[in-house]
Amino acid sequence: MENWNEERGRLEQELGERITLDALTGPIGLAGRQPWKDDSGADAGWMIAQRKGGHRHSADDVLTAWYALQISPPVSEHLDLGTGIGTVGLLTLWGMGQKPN
Repeated sequence: MENWNEERGRLEQELGERITLDALTGPIGLAGRQPWKDDSGADAGWMIAQRKGGHRHSADDVLTAWYALQISPPVSEHLDLGTGIGTVGLLTLWGMGQKPN
């Protein structure tokens, strides 16, 4: 993420459209580095880059992943069976902790 603006410029040139950086839920910052910031300047635990137009993540993705993490017993693995653009699966994987599969 240190080279985000450089990578964003490359993607925008390649795709011919603006790329946004949007924050999702998560703890702020990791040991030894500054917290990430999204395009609005808000702190972000982790972020997703996506096209300005077209299919995008939404609050529904965050709520679905949160619900899954609340009702599921603790597990070390999960299987994503087609959750659209993959945001729910990635959020669930992130929510499982340090060593998920």
